[in-house]
Amino acid sequence: MNVSDQVKIQEFDRYIMRGGNQSLANIEDLCDFGFDMCGLGYDPNTFNEVVIDVIRKLIRDLNKEVS
Repeated sequence: MNVSDQVKIQEFDRYIMRGGNQSLANIEDLCDFGFDMCGLGYDPNTFNEVVIDVIRKLIRDLNKEVS
């Protein structure tokens, strides 16, 4: 498992522990759909970086709900 895979799993774990309700597969499907809509190709590390950023945004949104 490469570093970006490990970070993606760690961030997803943080998301779930804070009450997130989306599956990792769902988040990855959403990101894949976005790349497809834009007609962009990607390598696995770039894809993981986008997924990580989306998960971090979801965590921030959860934190706003708590405040």
